[in-house]
Parts: sequence; C-alpha cells; structure tokens
Amino acid sequence: MKKLIPLLVCLCLLFTMLPSLAEVPSVNGTVTSIDKYGHAILDITIEDFNAQGYELGDIVSVKVGQFEGDMPYLNGY
Repeated sequence: MKKLIPLLVCLCLLFTMLPSLAEVPSVNGTVTSIDKYGHAILDITIEDFNAQGYELGDIVSVKVGQFEGDMPYLNGY
C-alpha cells in the first residue's frame, strides 16, 4: 500500500499536465514565392501567426516536405 500512494500522486500530476501539453498551436501555410535572397514567402500573415499565441523569441517547429526543425520566431533575417 505504501508503494501505491506515490504512484497515484504521480499519475494525478501527470493527468493535470496533459491538457496543457495538447494545446500546442498549429499554423499551416503555403510557400507563395522565393525572394532574391532565398527567403520563402508564405501565405500566412503575421497577424494570423500571432493570433495563435506565438510571440517573438518563441521556438517554433517547422516542417517543409521532408525537413523538420525547430527555429526561433524573429523579426528580421
């Protein structure tokens, strides 16, 4: 019985964290062009992106074709 109590406490903590883990915002878009410097121009506006809860300095996961990586959300190149 003594071993069961810590296990139950851990499970309760885990279940209280699950809703926050599932609330990762997602934004999908399409590359509309590539500028002369090689930057991809998307059909996602800054307003749409920020409306999902993202802020400058956040690390976002990006997937393009087979590429997947984490990148900072910055203002500039």
